[in-house]
Amino acid sequence: MRLFIVTVLWSLMVLPAMTVSAQSCIQVVPGGAVELFWQQVKRGALDAGRDLGYSIYFRGAKTSSHAQEQQKIVNMIGRLGCKALVVAPSMNYDEFIAQTEAQGIPVIYIDRMAGQSDLIDLVATDNYAAGQAAGRYMAEQLGGKGRVVLLRLQKGISSTDLREQGFIDAATASGLTIVHDSYIGDDVAEGRVLARSALTALKGQFDGIFTPNETTTTSVLLALEHLPGHQRLVNVGFDMSHRLLEGVINGQFSALIAQRPYRIGYDGVKVAALRVQHQGAPRQTDTGYLVISKAALASGSTREELKINYPELTQMLEPGPSQ
Repeated sequence: MRLFIVTVLWSLMVLPAMTVSAQSCIQVVPGGAVELFWQQVKRGALDAGRDLGYSIYFRGAKTSSHAQEQQKIVNMIGRLGCKALVVAPSMNYDEFIAQTEAQGIPVIYIDRMAGQSDLIDLVATDNYAAGQAAGRYMAEQLGGKGRVVLLRLQKGISSTDLREQGFIDAATASGLTIVHDSYIGDDVAEGRVLARSALTALKGQFDGIFTPNETTTTSVLLALEHLPGHQRLVNVGFDMSHRLLEGVINGQFSALIAQRPYRIGYDGVKVAALRVQHQGAPRQTDTGYLVISKAALASGSTREELKINYPELTQMLEPGPSQ
């Protein structure tokens, strides 16, 4: 049985994490810059570089929508002279990977796959399984019957595509009905407007909401401020931030499905180092996920996982002066 452990400023994110040494550099290109998730990936990558003796060049485009900007950063590897590339792809890099690996520079994917690069090493959450966990959790909370809204991120991003499909499959198999399914994008302000419009139009016609990443989940949180009666909904989101964890604590979310971004960053660099050294490494590394509900926050194991993967958030779990 599978075991389930149920804004940094943009200017800072685009600068090199440390001085680059061409002799021992690994380039790490995240899928975004503003989300807390990528900040924790960075922390894991830097720690792995320190432990394994590599300098890390960490730089990414602002969001997954900025694929051309990410491509420019990825293309810098020749100029940087780094020994390996670790990237969360926002586009198909098949041709680039073939050229790069022919030069002896291994490419490791983190968080998601893209294109037809089936032989590329992948370090990521099992996103389909995580989506299934969200669907099963919602079905349990609704007693195996209910109407659900799915507000997606953006078509073509494999990680969220898989979460969304996993959710649909598990939710419908458990007796739930998807009554609305649309994309709201990765811009929180625009997503809030789209989410509010959809939820207002469906008022009284749905019992639960699922969103597949930090930006969509934040958009829904903001949209619900204008929707009377939302406290009765089963609201399951994905990923983690100060605002979202506060939403769990305050009962605005029934649960969040959270990844383990520190491990994604650390293991991504670790696999890259093994490839540089021509040592064996797993083709795929499943970094697991957490199901964070208000009840789960009382668990020591959940708190420990949050401490590792989101240390900035753990102070929110400490009792206040009057408690």
